[in-house]
Amino acid sequence: MVGWFAFSGVRRFSLERTAVQGFPLLRLEAPIPRRADRADRRAAKGAALLARAGCRRVLAAPGFAHWDRLAETGLRPVDPGPLCQALAVPLILAALERQGIAPRRASVALWGDRVSRPFFEAACALCPRVRTLTITAPGGGEDLRRFLREEYGAAALEAGAGLPAHAAAAFAPVPAAGALRLYGPEPDLGGLALRPAEWTPPEGVELLPLLALLWESGRLSAQGIEIFPTEIRGNPLDSGGQSSYNI
Repeated sequence: MVGWFAFSGVRRFSLERTAVQGFPLLRLEAPIPRRADRADRRAAKGAALLARAGCRRVLAAPGFAHWDRLAETGLRPVDPGPLCQALAVPLILAALERQGIAPRRASVALWGDRVSRPFFEAACALCPRVRTLTITAPGGGEDLRRFLREEYGAAALEAGAGLPAHAAAAFAPVPAAGALRLYGPEPDLGGLALRPAEWTPPEGVELLPLLALLWESGRLSAQGIEIFPTEIRGNPLDSGGQSSYNI
């Protein structure tokens, strides 16, 4: 069971079953604390209620500051990393488009500690589309570069080749400055964000973990997600006012 922790104007703690796009959630509403020193205690009490109800993962509002209290009862946030890694290619292409760089002219870098399935699939999709692909992965990187040369006849380089990357993505905590960070509880999408294409999400819940939950359960496809810019970087888009990118 997945919980949804929400501070609200209720007078006492309450638990209610609800659903988002057909996915069942157990929503806990906790009274908003009037004093900051009571927030942790109320978070701890709410966490205990969710844990006793069988929850193991929890959604919360953006900026929720009490994950340590939830962790004490075995609760953890929904990990958005797998979704971000599955969308690595459209995210990289969107980052290039924001800079006005066509993929066939672009140098792209992929970083990781090993060649996972999402890493492999991203490399295979990007190799025939971009000018230069740099792959850095101590676990399996050389094998992947060899496979790409044999499969596509294109050279996949390793880090240190001296070519700057127009866009880069990191699949694990590695020293890759400026790369999209596609792992961990708080990925960094470099001024890009995700949203559902055909429905409006509920208020009071962080969107990326919610999308990850629906995606992993099969209730949301990658094609049902839009990528859109949250800030201006590089060259402005000249796409007639287009504000999102199709996957």
